[in-house]
Order: sequence, then structure tokens, then C-alpha cells
Amino acid sequence: MIAGEVESAFEPVRRAFQANFEERGEVGAAVSVYYDGRPVVNLWGGVADAATERPWQQDTLQVVFSATKGLTAACFLLLEHRGGVDLDAPVASVWPEIAESLGSTSIRTILNHRGGVCALDRPYRLEDVVSGRVEALMAKTRPRWAPGSDQGYHAVTYGIYAASIFKRLTQKSIGTYLREEIAGPLGADVHIGLPPDQRHRTSTLIPVPHRTYYRNGIPQAILGRSNEGRFARAMMRNGDTRHAFGELPDIGKDHLIRLNDYEVQRHEMPWVGAMCTAEGLARVYAAWAQGGQLGKVKLVDQSAIEPLVRRQSWSDMDRVLRKPIGWSQGFLKEETNLFSPNKEAFGHAGAGGALGWADPVAKISIGYTPNRMDWRIRSPRALALCKAVYESLGQ
Repeated sequence: MIAGEVESAFEPVRRAFQANFEERGEVGAAVSVYYDGRPVVNLWGGVADAATERPWQQDTLQVVFSATKGLTAACFLLLEHRGGVDLDAPVASVWPEIAESLGSTSIRTILNHRGGVCALDRPYRLEDVVSGRVEALMAKTRPRWAPGSDQGYHAVTYGIYAASIFKRLTQKSIGTYLREEIAGPLGADVHIGLPPDQRHRTSTLIPVPHRTYYRNGIPQAILGRSNEGRFARAMMRNGDTRHAFGELPDIGKDHLIRLNDYEVQRHEMPWVGAMCTAEGLARVYAAWAQGGQLGKVKLVDQSAIEPLVRRQSWSDMDRVLRKPIGWSQGFLKEETNLFSPNKEAFGHAGAGGALGWADPVAKISIGYTPNRMDWRIRSPRALALCKAVYESLGQ
């Protein structure tokens, strides 16, 4: 069932990956780890499509949900290093029409989920995002809190604001820039906007059944003191959490299932839609774990990485996710000892378990791409793999 290679010191990762299938309900997945700039784990297993039992291959692509946001942040990181953006400049300096909504709010404030625009004022469709029609709505949307005064996860709007800002800065889309300036030079198999000649490699996403949410979410909402309990209760109220997650762009019937449809995958959705291999994700983050360079490919200087190791934004109770969490220039800064024992680590997780992660202290990067989603905010399968990585390092 499990294929691939593991250096002997990282055998705990193989065992954890195997246990995910045997004990935690994994269906199809891959995990990749780089250490000190070299690949030390590259494993895959299970099935890419449960209906046909098509096996997972080394080059299988999987949608990684909000791990996409880390790739979007990477584009801004490279652009800033090259002098193409001042993150502390107002968004309105490159997008004058947005001043009606955001005033003098900076680009960094938006990237760090502090803009107050975690939801738009009216419903919209994916076609509105792709065509740019959504920008008129964005320009009139009033922040739900004073920008910069608090933090609340912009589950979808992070991506649509980032895309509009980036296009004005570069005259290129985020997906194009990622392909030309990061993925291409690194040889990393990551895509925001899937090319038609790659669609045959995709895995089929398995959403969480409604009955699983009801069986777990309702008791958590009533009794739970966990992150999931707080989140479930917040989703029942008419507040920031419900608006941020409940007002997603309409992509048609069977919302998550449609992410298996190439007509959706081909669009650039810089908040949710990246299609990646685990090795591709780990390879991108290996460059950040190595101070901005992987092998002979130098993307940024060490000085560009240094601001990311600090928490540029932090909340002990994020207004949307209802948990302690933070960001640095769009990269996730999680609770210490969740993905990593080192507070300097950063990256981004995705709904259901996907993960792209860099730890500059341990010189480690991790990519994990499962096709079966999890109902919890942080998947036990991803956490088990991260724990095994640090066990391999003696931590």
C-alpha cells in the first residue's frame, strides 16, 4: 500500500504514515519531508479515486484548500524582496477605488487577516471572482471591525483581495507568477489554476459526510471546550465565523464535490484551489527553511525570511477560527507544539488536513496531501506526521 523512500533516521514518519491508513481512516495521501535542503521522506499510498480504486501515484495532484494561501503568500514574499511591493503601503495606493471601503488600510494588514473584511456584503459566485466583477462589491464592503484593530481569519476574502492587489502590482495573476518565478525555477509540482494537460493526474476529493458533522459537531457545539466546540457554536451564531465560512462564493450544487471538476480546478482560486503533490509543497517550503535558497536556486535573501519567523499578527482567540493563531505576511503562525515545537516555523494548513510547512530552526519542510477530509480544524493525521518528523530529529 505504501510506496516511496525514507532515509533510515526518518523511519518514524513511515510508521506514522502507515498508521494513518490502518488506524485513522486515510484513503489516499502523500507526505514529503526535506531536511537541510535534501529530500529525506517521499511516500505515497492508498487510492486516488475510491470509486475506481485508481492507485495514488508519486505525481498525483491533490487540492490543498487553504494551504493555497501559503503559496499566495510566497508570491508576495518574492515580489517584496524584488522591490515590487511595499507591504506597509495602503491598498488604495495601487487600487484607488478600494479607499471607500478600506481607507488607509495597508497591504500587510490584509495579508495578516486584520482588515475586517472577512466576508463581503452580498452573495457572489465564482464567475464573479474570475471575471473581476466582484471588485465592485469589494470596493463597497464595509469592514466588520476597524482594520488593524483585531484579527479574524479571511477564509475566502484573503484570496480575492490578494489576487486583485497582486494583479495591479504586476499585471500578472498569482497563478502565473507562481508558475514562472517559484514553481518553475524550483521544479516544484504546485499549481494555482490547473493546466488542461495535467488534469489526468488529479485525485478525487472525499468531503466529510454530513452525518459525521452531525455526529461530532453537534455534541461539540453543546458540550465541547475544544477548538472544534468553540467553532461549532460560532457557526450557529450570526457573527464573524458564520459570515466568513457561510458566505463562500457559489460554485454550484455540491460545493466541495465540484472541486473535483476540472471546470473549477482550471480557475485561479488563490485561497483554496491549488493542486499540488506533497513533494511539490515540501520543495517550495524547503527553500524558505533554507533561508530562501534550495540547491542552486536562490529566490530571496535570508533577510526576507527573518520577518516571517516572528508573529506579525497574533490573537489568543481569533474572531473567526475561535482559537489562538497568527500570521506573518499571509503565512500561518500556529500554536507552538502543534505542527512544530519551534515558534519560528510557518506555512499554511488546509481544511481536511493538507499542509505545507517550513521550520528554519530545524531546517525542515513538510508537504502533506490527503484526499479524505477531516471534520476537525487540525487533522490528527497531519499532526501525527509532524510529530514523527520531530521524533526523527530527536525532538
